Amino acid sequence: MRLPAYTNLHINAFLGGEITNLESGMLNAVVVKNAAGDYITQRPSIDIFEDCSLTVTDQKGRGIYYWSYGNGLYFVNANKIYKGTYGTVIGTITTGTQKCYFFELGTLLIMLDPQNNQGWTITSGGTLTEITDVDFPPKQTPAIGLAFGGAVLDGYLFALGEDGVIYNSALESATSWNALSFVDAERQPDGGVYLGVHHDNIVVLGPRSTEFFYDAAIASPASPLARRQDVYFAIGCVSGESVHQDGDIIYFAGSDASGAVSIYMMANFSPVKISTPTMDAFLTKSVINDGYSLVGSGTSGSGSARYVLTVYSLSTTVVPITSLCYDAATGIWSEYDTSVAGQGNFPIVSWTIRTGVVPRSGEGIFSNGDLFTIV
Repeated sequence: MRLPAYTNLHINAFLGGEITNLESGMLNAVVVKNAAGDYITQRPSIDIFEDCSLTVTDQKGRGIYYWSYGNGLYFVNANKIYKGTYGTVIGTITTGTQKCYFFELGTLLIMLDPQNNQGWTITSGGTLTEITDVDFPPKQTPAIGLAFGGAVLDGYLFALGEDGVIYNSALESATSWNALSFVDAERQPDGGVYLGVHHDNIVVLGPRSTEFFYDAAIASPASPLARRQDVYFAIGCVSGESVHQDGDIIYFAGSDASGAVSIYMMANFSPVKISTPTMDAFLTKSVINDGYSLVGSGTSGSGSARYVLTVYSLSTTVVPITSLCYDAATGIWSEYDTSVAGQGNFPIVSWTIRTGVVPRSGEGIFSNGDLFTIV
């Protein structure tokens, strides 16, 4: 009899956002495939190169980005933006716990904060300025809440409103917006959850739909975008924070008409369910019935890219409960945890590899604000 050396995650029991019993699965393991056969080894180890607790009292990691033009690593913890280390504060924003998103446009770094409905620009010299144009969605009357994500495409900054409308800045200007520069993403009247870029197209995830737009070069001040009529999916996103973009691959927690929560991987304009049936039951109960939240990100290392999804609760701080990892090379789910710096799981919030032409190691930020890299 031949027995498999590894198996996909199969959950027997769960309670309070935590898996209490597995029928099968792996913990902190990686499956390596080569000509000699498959084998299991430990997951790549991590190196905490900036321990948040040693420097600041706030422990609410919210985002990270390496900007080559600004020559440094930029990251957000609670209500501060830092460059390089916790010893260098760029500026103060509104405090929060949810993801912030970085984008480059010209000589500026843009940071969007959907939780507090704010947008900011950062110069290479470190000047932080809020976007206050009256046509920027949160500054309109009445104000329009920002959905998660955002994008820069062909010189425009795009932001999705919770109303399901895509708004764009003026060409090559993150601070100038026009009242006519928008397009409605309401093929289904379900609002907006997340906006990103997929194969040089804008993708909009709503609660019940997935739509695509392309740059049709429509003259200003109208939106340059036009809807793709040839591709549409009745699959929605249940958590904008769960989305992780790895190049043109997009992972997200979504649902179909049944309402069950599943994990999808979008490649080549097609979302495919990658979670196991018992994972779907666990996530549906945790998110829909029990009110827990999800945050997704990923890492690169040991020859493979990985998507990491953490179930968490929120009081005054993020309380991570369970971290699950999907290995893109093998299609295998496993549990991840770590005992480094007091962590009991692997609650990665954001991951950045590099921008520009100089190769860099990947760097990430945990929910407690620690900065780490994969060894």
